[in-house]
Parts: sequence; C-alpha cells; structure tokens
Amino acid sequence: PVESRQLRWVHVAASSTAESLERAYDLLARDWRIELQTVADINSGRVNIETGNPDWDAILAMAQKVTLGAFVGPTSHLPYPAPVGTRTSDHGYSLAGDGSDYDWQWNGQTAFDALLILPQVALADAQLAKSALMNYLAVQRDDGFIDGKPGLGGQRNNSLAAPLLATTAWELYLLDEDAAFLSDVYDGLAQFANLWFEGRYDGDEDSLPEWRHTLQSGYDDNPAFARWHPWAQGADINLTESPDL
Repeated sequence: PVESRQLRWVHVAASSTAESLERAYDLLARDWRIELQTVADINSGRVNIETGNPDWDAILAMAQKVTLGAFVGPTSHLPYPAPVGTRTSDHGYSLAGDGSDYDWQWNGQTAFDALLILPQVALADAQLAKSALMNYLAVQRDDGFIDGKPGLGGQRNNSLAAPLLATTAWELYLLDEDAAFLSDVYDGLAQFANLWFEGRYDGDEDSLPEWRHTLQSGYDDNPAFARWHPWAQGADINLTESPDL
C-alpha cells in the first residue's frame, strides 16, 4: 500500500525474432528521461487550443495528433513523408511486400487532398507540410507532368494533377514567408501549370484547357459527366470548357 512501481516495456516488430529481441534490449537499456524529453521537444511546436470546454480541447488535440500521425515514409518511391487516409490496424501491411496492393486510402494523395491537409499541418509542423508538397515535384517528368496521385509504394494514376499545387505552395508560404521554399518549388510548379495549356489539354487551342477525365477533376460523380448513373447526363468532359478548371 501507498507504494508505486514502474514497469518498462517495449514492442519491436523487425524482420526476425533475433533482430526484434536485440532492438528491444537496446531500447530498454536507454536513458528514457532523454527519450521522453526528445518527445516533448518534438511536440513543443504543436498548436495548443484552449476553448474553455475540456472535451472540445481534447478533440482538437486528438485531431492534430491523428493528422500528424497519418504521415508515413519516406520510401524508395517518395523522398519525404506523405499522409495516408487512415492509420488503423488493418492498414499498412502489404501482402505483396511493396505496397502495390494498398487500397485507395494508402495509394497516394491528390492535389485536392494536399490543398486541404497541408496548410493545416503546417500550423503544427511547417517543414513536414513543405516536404510533403515537394513529393509531387519529386515525381515530375521532364515535360512538367505531375501525376494526379503519387503513392508511397510507387503507385500512379497516370493523370495530370489538378492545378492546385501552386495554390498550396502559396498557402504554406503565407504562414511563415519562407522565400527559399518558394524559390525551390517555383520552376517546377510553373512548368506544371504551363503544361495545362498545351495541345493535349487544350484540344481546341482556345487557351482554355479541358479535363481529360472526371476523376482528374476530383468529382467523379459529377452529374453532368458521369456515365454510370441513370440520373447523370454523361457528357464528354474532354469536350467541355469546365468553369471549375
């Protein structure tokens, strides 16, 4: 009674039992005060929101934790960490061994996702958000083409990304006015934006590009263009000057 005891435990899942055991012993032998201080230092830049309602505060803090925890990598296919759609226990393991069998939540993020996620992430970790944007430039082809959904396992959807990456870069810049970051991404993003006005994306050469596919626009069930719903018109999006683009 009135006494306390601490028990340390670690969980290691390496490629073999022997390697796992060796790494577990190493972790147990470390000075955990240093390790815990490192964790505290890493989290010191996180946004702390106090609303006056403890439940709301907890939800906002957990949302930030989950979002930052959604970043995976880098891998041999993407040089920087990238977000995935979920980090539940039934995601992440690849039977194929290379991630090629991941579902849509783990096979990359679109430019729409980047614009939604990265400016929010930058409030807590600006460098993480900027590096995630750099992944798109890392897969850019010589002609300026940037894939619409580059994945950590080398996945590609082989459609030109929506022209929202420069907007995302500008949103990130406004948070800390990092001119060096803009300088690093400018040439690649300018080449990417200009590609939209070449003949393959501007079939009638009127300086107004057209979508190549509804999925590329981020709204696959668009009632004007979808061809798999009885309530949709099924128009050809390739032949349409679409105001959203």
